[in-house]
Amino acid sequence: MRRLLVLTIAASQIALGGVAAAETLPCKQDPRIIQQCFAVHGRLSVHANMRAYLWPIGTNRLLGVANPDGAIIMPAELERLFSVRIARENTAEAIGLYERALALDPRSVEAQSRLARALVSRGLSAAPEAERVDFERAEALINKALATSPQYPLAHVAKARLFRAQRRCEDAIPELEMALAIDRNLVGSLVVLGQCKFLTGGSDDESIGFTQQAIRLSPRDSFIALRYFWLGFVHLLQSRTDEAIAWLEKARRADPRIAPPHYFLAGAYGLKGELDRAKAELAEAEKLTGSDRYTTIARVRANGDLNTPAVRDRFENVFLVGLRKAGMPEE
Repeated sequence: MRRLLVLTIAASQIALGGVAAAETLPCKQDPRIIQQCFAVHGRLSVHANMRAYLWPIGTNRLLGVANPDGAIIMPAELERLFSVRIARENTAEAIGLYERALALDPRSVEAQSRLARALVSRGLSAAPEAERVDFERAEALINKALATSPQYPLAHVAKARLFRAQRRCEDAIPELEMALAIDRNLVGSLVVLGQCKFLTGGSDDESIGFTQQAIRLSPRDSFIALRYFWLGFVHLLQSRTDEAIAWLEKARRADPRIAPPHYFLAGAYGLKGELDRAKAELAEAEKLTGSDRYTTIARVRANGDLNTPAVRDRFENVFLVGLRKAGMPEE
């Protein structure tokens, strides 16, 4: 039987707990019996304000989570906690969790891969120098994970997301295709594949098709707001402003804490001449970003990961025109 590590997360901070006992806890690698393991080993009972994370030593698989009422949360549902792009305030918690998991088990390619992905996400909202540090660390973690497990799909996904963030979508596409060949259940990779194809000159219909397929396969996905955002982005660059606004508003309603829908709503409302709404959306977007990365037209042009050569003319002549109308300064 595998040994298990337990990470406990308090309401206000991440802390390690119960490790000595957990290292010899005889639980099988089956999430369905984790609850019984907790019942038998009372010393590992979960406090009212804590959740316990079970991680098998030396494996690539996170088994599940026991929450305060004893129910087991399965890995697919953990995306809500680990989706650092969904809410910037979750970034430190998610990255801290993976740092601690790596400290306890440096061989975990899942921890390496997910930490790399989280660092890429944080870098996309950071100032350029902080972005460089996060991206370099992410690259090192990805290389280490792939050296240990060349066919591990999440490592290929993390590598693809790093390439996409660096505007290297041509390099991201084969990584995504490899990940999907290994695991067809990686719904998010379908979306990123569609994004990269569009950002390298592919058709809007193909990109929209990949995204709509992902929405059908996982309609309650924790990334659903970003799915809607992408549909709005494609429509906006195709100058279908009304359709773009409909999808971007849907994204904003799904999760008002993420910045991209607000930026593109600012541009879309600017193009429509609804300047009060455009200015309000721009102010909210900049607040949510938490840095000066996108505070001027020049910075959006330089730092925007969606500003690739294949779409640059439309990015300039549609989106940036709308942002100017919303009141964004040139420099």
